[in-house]
Amino acid sequence: MSVYQGDNPEHFQLAIDSIFNQTQLPDQLVLVVDGPIEDKVSDKIHGYQNQYDFLTVHVLPENVGLIKALNSGLDLCQHPLVFRMDSDDIADVNRIRLQSEFMATHPEVTLLGTQMTDFTISTEHPLPSKIMPLGHEEIQSKLPWRNPINHPTVCFRRDAVLEVGGYPDLEFLEDYLLWCLLISKGHRCHNLDRSLLYYRFDDGTLTRRSGTKNFTNEVKLRRWLLDNNLCSTPVFVITCLMQLVLRYAPITLKRYLWRRSREQP
Repeated sequence: MSVYQGDNPEHFQLAIDSIFNQTQLPDQLVLVVDGPIEDKVSDKIHGYQNQYDFLTVHVLPENVGLIKALNSGLDLCQHPLVFRMDSDDIADVNRIRLQSEFMATHPEVTLLGTQMTDFTISTEHPLPSKIMPLGHEEIQSKLPWRNPINHPTVCFRRDAVLEVGGYPDLEFLEDYLLWCLLISKGHRCHNLDRSLLYYRFDDGTLTRRSGTKNFTNEVKLRRWLLDNNLCSTPVFVITCLMQLVLRYAPITLKRYLWRRSREQP
């Protein structure tokens, strides 16, 4: 988990408490402090350090951004299976146990995601959620069209991710490209048919996915897919045009497209 100046202290507490309240606790929790943070968050972290001896806190003197923060945290992970967690989402109490059990009984799987439940104010009032593909072949078939794995839900085998260089330097799409890299190297992926994470969602989520940099990086990713024979030229053109509309659409159209994407396989 990475935390930075812009994180809401209450959301952060809910997120990290959802890990401390798991039915199977992690062997280690690596928390990367990405530059200066609010005193309220800092105080909470100090309190957790006194309470949980498996908490590793890595403080970066300045804000370096999510990609570098994640890679620095990955270097500190001491165990073969790594779970990702955002600092404003809430994990189901059985998340670590169920994903760990699956990975233990499916050694051929490198990357495991789950379904997730979107919410804005309370997890008791969930929003419609997108259904993610399950098996590897279905995930690979969706790969050229959209990100088929929810990043905040994943666990993966640490060595495999390090072998492909960790999170690639492609802002907003570092997770999507990482999945592409793993699949291109023959690693298998899977999604559980169960929601094990509550994902905080609002108009700001849609706005952060807008703009020129988002679109430019989408084209770079899809060019990578094309160059590595993971998509065809027609699919490359179609998906770039789709992203052009999506990244520059007004917020009302974004909301409409978001609703249409929910509950669709």
